[in-house]
Amino acid sequence: MNDDELERIRKKRMEKFKNRIIQAQKEEEEKKRMEEQEKQKMEQLNRQKDAFFQSVMDSEAYHYLKNEIKDPRILNIIERALIMLASNGQIQQKIDRITLLRVVRRITGEGPHIRVKRSDDEEAVDLAKKLRLKDL
Repeated sequence: MNDDELERIRKKRMEKFKNRIIQAQKEEEEKKRMEEQEKQKMEQLNRQKDAFFQSVMDSEAYHYLKNEIKDPRILNIIERALIMLASNGQIQQKIDRITLLRVVRRITGEGPHIRVKRSDDEEAVDLAKKLRLKDL
């Protein structure tokens, strides 16, 4: 092989390498664009859900829904149930915090808690637990 052929092969390989790099960059840009579109769709959906929940709940219930419910599974169940009820026309008035608490307790199987604090020094005690201990 002479120098011209080697140079031609080298240029051909360099061109292929450059094309692969350009293609990888295009794919990465497309991936970023798709991720950004997905992120924007999710943000739009979340804004729509928030507007919906604000329309069917009073401010205390909405605050409780967004800030107090930590378990994402419970939150998802409640959100889906509210959307289903509203789409069926079964929500006649705004949901208050007490109603939302009842729904959460029904879903989690948790009963009401009555906590008693006798003085400033003591920690609050769950009354149901204390009464159960006395029965034993």
